[in-house]
Amino acid sequence: MPNVLIRDLPADMVERLKALAAHRGRSMQQELRRIIARETGYSLLETYEAAQRISEEFRAEGRTFSDSTELVREDRDSR
Repeated sequence: MPNVLIRDLPADMVERLKALAAHRGRSMQQELRRIIARETGYSLLETYEAAQRISEEFRAEGRTFSDSTELVREDRDSR
């Protein structure tokens, strides 16, 4: 796996990262990995567009989708 080196981080930023990681029960390296993964993942718009494409492909194949509103309501009301 490749490594990344970040130079010249301000000392206060490093301390805040350490405190954040400690608060979340992680090492600073684990916390940085999570931050980078979150920031480089799919955006909400990209996820929505992918879902739309998949839905359109299914509809083109003749598949139909039922409205799940009643099922959700029944589940909610059963609690």
